[in-house]
Amino acid sequence: MSNQNLQNLEARIKDLEAYNAEIIQELNQKHELIFQHEMLLAKSQLVVKATKIGLWDTEFLGDDPFSPDNVFIWSDEFRQMLGFEDENDFPNVQGSWSNR
Repeated sequence: MSNQNLQNLEARIKDLEAYNAEIIQELNQKHELIFQHEMLLAKSQLVVKATKIGLWDTEFLGDDPFSPDNVFIWSDEFRQMLGFEDENDFPNVQGSWSNR
C-alpha cells in the first residue's frame, strides 16, 4: 500500500470517526427528548387521573384565603380519598380541611 493510499485511508477513518461521534450525539439528544416526552406523558396521565377523582373548588370571599366564610366544594371522590362518605362527614367549608 502506497503512502498516499495510507494517508487517504487514515483521513477516511478520521472522517468516519467524526461522523460516528455526530450520530452518537444526535442519538443521545433523541433519547433525552424521548425520556422527557415519557416523563411529561406520565405526569399528564396522573393529572388526568387526579382531575377525574380529586376535584375541589373554592370561592374566596374578600382577601383572606383562610377566612372561615370561604366556600369550598369537595367532590365525592375527593371525600372518599380522604376516608369520608359524603358532605355530612366532610362539609363544603374550609374547616373541613384546615381543622384536620
